Amino acid sequence: MDILRPVITSARHEVAPGELFFSTTDSRGRILQANSVFTRMSRYRRDQLVGQPHNIIRHDCMPGGAFQLMWDTLHAGRPFCAYVDNLAATGSTYSVFATITPLGDGYLSVRNRPGVDQLRSTAFSLYGQVRPYELALRDEGLSTHDAAQHGLGTLAGLLADAGLTYEQFMWTALPAEVDVVLQNSISRTQRPDARGPLKEILNHVATTRADLLTWTTQMVGLQAMSEQLSQTATLLMQAVAENRHTSEQISSAPRAGFDASVIYLRVWADIAELLEPIFTRLAETLNQLNARCSQTRFRIALALLHVEALTQFVNEALDEGDYSEGHRISVLLLVRALDEGLQVASSESQAMTEMVALVTADISAVADLISMPQSMITTWLRTASATKDGAELISTVTEQRAHTDYAWQRLNDLITRARQVSNPLNVNRARSEIDAVRYWTSSS
Repeated sequence: MDILRPVITSARHEVAPGELFFSTTDSRGRILQANSVFTRMSRYRRDQLVGQPHNIIRHDCMPGGAFQLMWDTLHAGRPFCAYVDNLAATGSTYSVFATITPLGDGYLSVRNRPGVDQLRSTAFSLYGQVRPYELALRDEGLSTHDAAQHGLGTLAGLLADAGLTYEQFMWTALPAEVDVVLQNSISRTQRPDARGPLKEILNHVATTRADLLTWTTQMVGLQAMSEQLSQTATLLMQAVAENRHTSEQISSAPRAGFDASVIYLRVWADIAELLEPIFTRLAETLNQLNARCSQTRFRIALALLHVEALTQFVNEALDEGDYSEGHRISVLLLVRALDEGLQVASSESQAMTEMVALVTADISAVADLISMPQSMITTWLRTASATKDGAELISTVTEQRAHTDYAWQRLNDLITRARQVSNPLNVNRARSEIDAVRYWTSSS
């Protein structure tokens, strides 16, 4: 059944806070399943949506480059999320934050009301620059596909100018949006009217939700600690570089009665040179650790979103008094997406823990190299103070030694805390709960 594109009007309607709607599509993007919230927001009946391409709700304000990026990401087997304006059957516009996940031979899409205004504004600011460029290219005779490719290049360039990739934007946006969904959640895991399999499903989902929230707290803490590690390592690198500069200045200026102790300063400078490759490697590993933390938190947020969608969908079935075969299929699809996502989150978490071990090894190497010159410079300060040689530099060296000690001690404290909280996620219980949901869904 072909459906005519509606004429865009100035009307808008809004998704309720905390309300989720989802759909599944085949490999070509044709709609297979749609929940009641989707039909209500799109203003189409379910029978009008099923079998139609998902771009039936595509709004003309959206750049083709954004959808090209979506398909490139999905075809690579990775989830994708974006701020999107959709077009309803009535010509009205509604905004969503859309998350699409590869699922077997098709895709699962979960959407919610945008909750982080700054991120949404950033996204639409980019769209506002890319879409007119694409339309101009179309006017010049380029195909829709070619114009979208050019739009994608422009979008990537604008993000690069802001020091970002789109993947990094997603790592920030999804956890932030899920936080808002959880604050406004209308899903309920305790329903007095629930009986039999549906009650069991809600109970098992509630346990999984609790585990995910615990992991979220763990990841927020570890991510903050990873960022602090990077900042402190940078402070230590700067302190060591200043030490080297000062020691080279002192040792290159001969002073009477000063020659015996100047060797300590030369060692201070030489150690700085030895530390440079370790600091370079440490900085690279910390960048990778930050990325792993972001990826793991992204995956946990995605799992939480699927848990919320699953809970809400079971509540819809209870409210409607209908739990048909179509409902069971949708629950199993959501459970499958949740299970696959937890496996990836577990792998990301394991890789993150291994990187903490690498960071620990590099920091230990730095400790071995720094301890001796820090001790020697203390001896130099005692000598200089007693003999009054280099008195004008004592204050500078004392301050720089203190900076080095502070940064080094803080780095040690942070890595000790990181070891304590960087254990890999244990997803065994969560996956057991998911298996129970599968059982009760099949039994209903």
